[in-house]
Amino acid sequence: TAVVPQPQHLMGGDGSIGGGLGGLGGVLYERVREEAVDLGLIGIFFEVLPDEPHLLTHPELLEQNTARLRFYERYGARPIVNNEFHKPVTGADNNLFFLVFDDLARGTELHRARMRRIVRAILERKYGDVCSEEYIRAVTASFTDDPIRLREPRYVRKPSRAVPTQRHATPPWTAR
Repeated sequence: TAVVPQPQHLMGGDGSIGGGLGGLGGVLYERVREEAVDLGLIGIFFEVLPDEPHLLTHPELLEQNTARLRFYERYGARPIVNNEFHKPVTGADNNLFFLVFDDLARGTELHRARMRRIVRAILERKYGDVCSEEYIRAVTASFTDDPIRLREPRYVRKPSRAVPTQRHATPPWTAR
């Protein structure tokens, strides 16, 4: 029910993401969104480094993290709030992430039970070798809102990117 892309694959070599209203990052993310629609998924879940200074161990990343969240916010994707997904796995762990959800412009309402199953699946599949069952239970249980809530937009007033209802018969880059 979810796609978990790796956001670093959408970035340029200098760490930039898609830039402006176009760019490679935008093209790639739009393609991921089209595929999610074609597969009938409820949305896209992925992790992004935070844009909140108190959660950063490397303050020099604030500008880049802010740009990344602004990029995704243009598509309506925002961090899920009121949870402990960003909780460190170990005391030495300094890589904290927001869990971000893109509902593909559908207005999807995610309920707590489903969200907990999704979070458990993400943690077990991606971090099962480093996360204890106790950690997974604690993070999963931290999702208490029903339905879950996304952070209010910070950077964009209204998402500018709609999701196509079906894939192009001919890829747009081959059309003349």
